[in-house]
Amino acid sequence: MASSAFTIDRRTMLGSLVGASVAFGTGAHAADPAYEPTDESLARHKAAQWYDDAKLGIMLTWGLYSVPGWASLAHQDNNLLDYDYFKNDPYAEWYINVLKIDGSPGQQYHRSTYGEKFDYYDFAPMFNRAIEGFDPDVMARAIQSSGAKYSSLVTKHHDGFCLWPTKTPNPRLSGARLHANRDIVSLLQKSCLRHDIEFGLYYSGGLDWTFKPGPATSVQAVYDMVPQTEDYGRYVRAHYGELMDNYAPPMLWNDIDCPKPAHAREIEAEYYNRFPRGVINDRWGIPHCDFATPEYKKLPDISPTKWEMVRGVGHSFGYNRNEGAAQMTSAHDLVWMLSDVVSKNGNLHLGVGPKADGSISDLQMAPLLGLGSWLKINGEAIYGTRPWVRAEGRTSDNVEVRFTTKGKALYAIVNASPKDKSVQIKIQTNKPLKATLLGSNVVLECQQTAESLRVKLPDVSAPIDVYTLKLEGV
Repeated sequence: MASSAFTIDRRTMLGSLVGASVAFGTGAHAADPAYEPTDESLARHKAAQWYDDAKLGIMLTWGLYSVPGWASLAHQDNNLLDYDYFKNDPYAEWYINVLKIDGSPGQQYHRSTYGEKFDYYDFAPMFNRAIEGFDPDVMARAIQSSGAKYSSLVTKHHDGFCLWPTKTPNPRLSGARLHANRDIVSLLQKSCLRHDIEFGLYYSGGLDWTFKPGPATSVQAVYDMVPQTEDYGRYVRAHYGELMDNYAPPMLWNDIDCPKPAHAREIEAEYYNRFPRGVINDRWGIPHCDFATPEYKKLPDISPTKWEMVRGVGHSFGYNRNEGAAQMTSAHDLVWMLSDVVSKNGNLHLGVGPKADGSISDLQMAPLLGLGSWLKINGEAIYGTRPWVRAEGRTSDNVEVRFTTKGKALYAIVNASPKDKSVQIKIQTNKPLKATLLGSNVVLECQQTAESLRVKLPDVSAPIDVYTLKLEGV
């Protein structure tokens, strides 16, 4: 894949796939072609400014798997190369795959809770009953409270169940077993737009267990489960046509590649022609992307190209009732993770798993609310910024610092209050610099030379011990 410079993870592990053209609906909104389905033409498209400025997104992983909401806690390092990883998969959204692996904890849980004859797709009527009272404004407000500027909704995961009323027939699913009885995509899209949140769509193009059931018990088995049939290629193309026609998403986030007969290059070219400000991730199996998506991985330095860290607030993307406070990332760690990612030219795309009824657990919301509160004071150092000449630094007493810049301002984000109450930054300038602490209008005392700047910190305290110095005149 184009993102091979990044550490390969479970969702970027599949090779390049290209294939034959299959037309799909363009509707009345199709624009005159500006992009062609070639690598050279697609490479002209770069990540839109709205995406580069947004910095923080929420990925909502919600579907039939949210009804049992169960996954093992045995592999909290999220390392799919462990020999028994798939048997003890920490991702709750992979519930149906674990269910098929004999002797797995998930299979044992399912049989003891629902019985041996209870089919996975029997969760569909339970899910549809649960979403009858779903209020999309509540979910949109929860996203907004985290400080996120965009979200993505899993419209179809690997189980094939859709969160919109697809009109594309599935030869193996029908009726309530095929899609939700409410148009969740439309409802949530409208609510997110009302709350000034860009609303993107995730779609599992590479895996659909209704076409090739598996189970996957190894990385190689995942390769083997990508359907490469003409009927599945038409199915994927038709779904992408519906999603574009009905929702005009500013982001298409494909997962685990795209089958050859679906012809990813043509999908991407039509998307860009219709929605020039749209962005596409790197999991299509072709060289082009607007941003790379390392999963549960951070980068050591500034990336020359746009990327986003993708990970859950805990160790699963879908809701996992087994996860407690110990499995959740703390608000402080989320703040520092975001600061680190943004300083290196990235966005943070956080996975949140709603329960079947669409509610988000207090355990997940607590760190998100902490992150949102910090951003209300320090968001100036995050939103709309770009990397500085270097991402990392340290104070004289070894406290970590991350740098961002915007206009003529340099921001130094300090990961704890230094013991000596001062921060020294190596910066070569003869200009007089002004330093303030975000959240305070007090001009700080500075000692400046041609090679460095030492800033004395005031006595401050905050729920999250991460502070931002704003240096003006850089």
